[in-house]
Amino acid sequence: MTRRYKITLAYDGTNFAGFQVQPNQRTVQSVLEAAVNKMSKNSDYITIYGSGRTDAGVHALGQVVHFDFPHDIPAEGMLKGLNSMLPLDCEVVGCEIVPNDFHARFTTHGKRYMYRVSRGRFTNPFKRFYTGHYKYPLDIEKIKEAMPDLVGTHDFSSFVASGSQTKNHVRTIYEATVREDKENDEIIFEFCGNGTTRSESWWQRCLKSATANARCMIF
Repeated sequence: MTRRYKITLAYDGTNFAGFQVQPNQRTVQSVLEAAVNKMSKNSDYITIYGSGRTDAGVHALGQVVHFDFPHDIPAEGMLKGLNSMLPLDCEVVGCEIVPNDFHARFTTHGKRYMYRVSRGRFTNPFKRFYTGHYKYPLDIEKIKEAMPDLVGTHDFSSFVASGSQTKNHVRTIYEATVREDKENDEIIFEFCGNGTTRSESWWQRCLKSATANARCMIF
């Protein structure tokens, strides 16, 4: 009996060339597909479908994917089996058996992104893969005043990289916040929006343009 599994992933994106499969590149999708197909021992290749694509170096706390599996394995057994084969920079943190009409991309209600900016005098070697670095003075209160202007439905054409094949650049941001983490000397930006585009990387580029010196983590 074929079962559809919803998997929630956490991964350190430092050594991944993004989520989507690419020739001769180590990606999250290729690593996960290798583990799933090893478990299935089936001649028909199993493809993973993600909630969206991420760029190289982007980390995740809870990215959702789904796949159809040819054997009836309990969700807990699938979670344990995959984690026994996945590398240390990728972990299955949740697993559910879901109806066949569930789709990780098209059932998505929204996506949340966090950008962390380190404000130290120099780049912290222990933070360099997880934060951007900006040592110059910032008026946090003015940034907070401006953040609500990003909320709503807007045309983000001016943020799109040259050569983009996406025709519709109108997207909705539900939340946009900024806060200071004084203990760690960081500024943290968070955005939640409808990432239902053909390329989630496009949406990330828009946000990266708005937070140029930051590192991204998705939820």
